Amino acid sequence: MILPSLQVIDQAGNEILTDLEWKNIVPSKSSIFEQYFYLKKTQAPASRAIFNISIIYYRIFFALLAILAALNIFVHIKHQHYKVILSSLALLVFIALLLIL
Repeated sequence: MILPSLQVIDQAGNEILTDLEWKNIVPSKSSIFEQYFYLKKTQAPASRAIFNISIIYYRIFFALLAILAALNIFVHIKHQHYKVILSSLALLVFIALLLIL
């Protein structure tokens, strides 16, 4: 069995390497949102590409949805139901929140 190890280096260059026992390791209980914000804050090289692609995807989706919602509202303005208008605006707000976070 391979024990996990912890390596600590101070500013003077002193290094301590210790093994940790399995019974002392307690996994942290973090929510999915905490994990997401941690990954976004640390920006590891592997996750940076995923976040950049998702931001581009959401921006394109937001722009297309905004154009389609505007066309849908203004082309058939006499036949619109308020539920359709409000639901499309709510979806636009949700996507805008995804872009901000």
